[in-house]
Amino acid sequence: MTEFKTLYEALAETQNNIEQPKKEASNPMFKSSYVTLDAVINSIVKARKAAGAKFFFTNIVNDGLMITRVIGYGETLDLTGSKVANDLGNRGTNSAQAEGSALTYARRYSLSMAFGIASDVDDDGNAANNEQHAQTNSTGGKPKDALNSEFGKLSKQIQTKRNIDEVAFFQGLSGSVGLNLKQFMDFAKLNQTQKQMIVETLRGWVGDK
Repeated sequence: MTEFKTLYEALAETQNNIEQPKKEASNPMFKSSYVTLDAVINSIVKARKAAGAKFFFTNIVNDGLMITRVIGYGETLDLTGSKVANDLGNRGTNSAQAEGSALTYARRYSLSMAFGIASDVDDDGNAANNEQHAQTNSTGGKPKDALNSEFGKLSKQIQTKRNIDEVAFFQGLSGSVGLNLKQFMDFAKLNQTQKQMIVETLRGWVGDK
């Protein structure tokens, strides 16, 4: 069994072993089916076991965003996911139920995004915050494009900040994340989990003084 040296390697192999869960739950109001949170978590746990990876994952809410936190191999990664509905106080006696639905939706969406699981169509997210879901579909329907754009922006900032050229940038990045990246297209071909982790790394570099 593979012995992973970094959390990046463990997560990438886990993502490779993900089996897409079935959409076994339904929402008659919106005539849609969806993958439950339990099914998403179960899929991740099974893939982690199949990969022989040893990491812990959980969710936390920070500034209205659901974060997927992954800990292992001496590293901690916080992967930004879905916004959590913030208008729950206007739902009267159903506010507690609405809050639970919003948190469930945000956890499911964020875990799915972090581990490459196709969990939509939405369900309780519609009930908790239908407007939020519409915005997610319209602005987040192409996560790969969004990550590609952010990668390009961050890479230019880092090159300017550190006074290095593109070749040196990709050499340093490759050594840091354990992948052979020589140009932008190498990044564009990566899976969503790898892209997200690299973008988080670059955000850290931009923030370093």
